[in-house]
Amino acid sequence: MTEEREPEPRRVVWMRVPEALGDDPAVHACALAYLSDEDPLGVALLPHSLGGRWELLMTASLDHAVWFHRPLRADQWLLFDLRGHGVANARGMAMARVFDASGRHVASVAQEGLARPRRGVRAGEG
Repeated sequence: MTEEREPEPRRVVWMRVPEALGDDPAVHACALAYLSDEDPLGVALLPHSLGGRWELLMTASLDHAVWFHRPLRADQWLLFDLRGHGVANARGMAMARVFDASGRHVASVAQEGLARPRRGVRAGEG
C-alpha cells in the first residue's frame, strides 16, 4: 500500500524595490533580505488546516535565513521560486531560490514559521 502525498505547495513571485538603490552591494543585499520575508511563511503554511485564512491564525516567523550566491540588484526584477516543505506541530517550513531576470541563481532563502488558530478558533473550522 502506498501513501498518497499532497503536492508540495509552491508559489512563484516576481519582486523588486520600486526605487533606484544606487550601486552599493550592501544596500541591495539588505533590500533582498527585506523582500525575502514577503511570501515564504504563506507558502509554508498552505497545508495547514487554516492555511491561507490569515484572519483565523496567529503566526510568527521563528527562523529566517538568506544565503547570497552572486551579486544582485534588488531594484531590478527578481524571481522568487518558493516551496513549502511540510507542516508539523504548528510549524511550517519554506525555502526559496531567487533568480535575477537573466536566470542566474543569486540567493537562497529558508524560513520556519509558527501558525496556531487564534483564540476561539478550532483548527478544523472553515
